[in-house]
Amino acid sequence: MIGLVAGVASKGVTLPISAISVRQRLGDEDGTEAGFLDTFKAMLNEGGINGLFAALPPSIPLALLPSLTLYIHSLLLRSFLPTRHQAHPPGAVTFALGAVSNALATIPLYPLVLIKALSQSGAGDRKGKSKARRGLLWTAQNIYDQEGIAGLYKGLEGQLVKGLVSQGVMMLVKQR
Repeated sequence: MIGLVAGVASKGVTLPISAISVRQRLGDEDGTEAGFLDTFKAMLNEGGINGLFAALPPSIPLALLPSLTLYIHSLLLRSFLPTRHQAHPPGAVTFALGAVSNALATIPLYPLVLIKALSQSGAGDRKGKSKARRGLLWTAQNIYDQEGIAGLYKGLEGQLVKGLVSQGVMMLVKQR
């Protein structure tokens, strides 16, 4: 619970910065690059303060991801290793369990990762309105209607590879 509260508080502070960063990475439609303050002003003009926090609804459950990953890691550790090795498992085991626990935590929450990215990017639907401003459930339903379940998991492979490496290394360093 503490991890969730800390995650939500952190998102409240970092989400606008993250939204600006995502928008800058995508660039303007005319191909020009805008600075941080210019992008901030443009986003305020487009959607007000709400535009900067458009990704908040999917971010709240995503704040569970680190806690869920650690819980699954602990569960896997207790389930598959003898008690005498649980305190100091071999490095390869720590890496593998970290990677697997991250994948098991990420897969059910991945549609929220996708929706958060769409919210931050300002990606629009056919009517030109931002999906973020339409709501979390509308966005998920729209993706499902257009692309099926596969659409909700578009890009999952990249997220899993990123998580496999980052979580595996993080758990290995944490243990050492």
